[in-house]
Amino acid sequence: MDKNGALELKWDGGRYVGIGQVVGDKLVVASSAEGRTVIGIMDIKGDGSLEGKYWRRTDPGTGGTEVWKKK
Repeated sequence: MDKNGALELKWDGGRYVGIGQVVGDKLVVASSAEGRTVIGIMDIKGDGSLEGKYWRRTDPGTGGTEVWKKK
């Protein structure tokens, strides 16, 4: 974690990297996938897992959902 509270994130074995910020019970993530900017807003669950939606800025209408389990 950076001194300003920004989180350095990586998932899928380092295939994806991004930065995040916790705001209340949400984790807001900015990353890049396949050369496109991705924005995600995840709910932080009581068990530490995350669930939420993401959008790819350069692909109108492209979005989806993610569920991340705490290991």
